[in-house]
Amino acid sequence: MLFSTHIIGEAEYLCDRIVLIHRGRKLAEGTLRELLEGTGCGNLTDAFLRLTARADQGVGR
Repeated sequence: MLFSTHIIGEAEYLCDRIVLIHRGRKLAEGTLRELLEGTGCGNLTDAFLRLTARADQGVGR
């Protein structure tokens, strides 16, 4: 099942795997644990904000 939401807490609670998309581009994909470990954040909102900041600065391109 594909579940799309802008409410990050819903994704944390309901989803086994998560794809974070910003400006039409995939930023990251994985389990909640993988995304948190990969960004060093404690929650998905902070991970998303960190990844979008990097993308907007052109880091990792």
